[in-house]
Amino acid sequence: MRLFLAESWRIMQNSAAKIVHGRPMKRETRQAVFAVLFFLLLLAPAQRGAFGGEVMKNSGDAVPNIDAPSLERLSKNEEPIVYLDVRSPEEYRQGHIEGALLMPLDSLPTRYKELPRDKKIVVYCRSGRRSAQAISFLRSQGYENVLNLSGGYVAWAASHKDKTEKGGFCSLLGIC
Repeated sequence: MRLFLAESWRIMQNSAAKIVHGRPMKRETRQAVFAVLFFLLLLAPAQRGAFGGEVMKNSGDAVPNIDAPSLERLSKNEEPIVYLDVRSPEEYRQGHIEGALLMPLDSLPTRYKELPRDKKIVVYCRSGRRSAQAISFLRSQGYENVLNLSGGYVAWAASHKDKTEKGGFCSLLGIC
C-alpha cells in the first residue's frame, strides 16, 4: 500500500501526470488528487497500529454472548472458568464477580498474555460494550474460548447476589 502511494506521489510530481487521456489536467484536479493520496498515505500506517498500541480488530463474527442464568449452569459443571473484568479499578472496587481477574480494557493489549488459553474466559464490564471490544481483541490474538456476559456486571449482580463481592455500585442500585 505504501509503495503504491509513494509511486502515485512520484507520478503526481512528474510533469507527465498533468496530461490524462490526452487532455491537460486542471491544477485544482491535481491538487484534489494529491490531497486524497496524501490522506491515504497518512491513514495506511494507522490501520496497522503503527502509531502505537494494538489496533482492536473485529473479525466480522458476532461476539459470542452468554446470559447470567446460562453462565450459572455452566459454572456448575466441573469446567474451570476465568472471569475477566475489563472495567476500571474504581468500578471493580465498587463490586465484582467473586474471583474475577481485573484487567481494564486499556491495559488488555499489554497484559492479555497473562490469560490462559486452555480455559473458558467470560469477559464482562458494566453493561457489555467494553467486554465486546475486549473479546474482539482477544479473538484477534488467537483466543477462541471467550464469551461476553450479556448485560455485564449489572445483569450478573441482579441475578447472583450471593456470588457478588459487595461494594458501592451494586449497593447503590439496591441489587446486593
